[in-house]
Amino acid sequence: MLAGAIAALLSATAPEYAQPATRRDQRKLGLAQSSIDNARPHMETILAAAWLHGRAAERYADIHGAAGLSAESISKWMARSWSETT
Repeated sequence: MLAGAIAALLSATAPEYAQPATRRDQRKLGLAQSSIDNARPHMETILAAAWLHGRAAERYADIHGAAGLSAESISKWMARSWSETT
């Protein structure tokens, strides 16, 4: 999908760059697309974990806000705790 978008952009700006010139270029483009496709599930997992981490810090701050803890300080504490356990 990303490779297609790049090809479309290049074809709109410079038609001579719309398609890879050689088989080697085509293979490199295929490998790049494959790498992006293989990494996508991991990127989605990392983004979901980061979002949940932020939400947990906000919730913890709501609960313990009376103690003067900010969401930022709680988030830093959670990050340290998580990195120590992994």
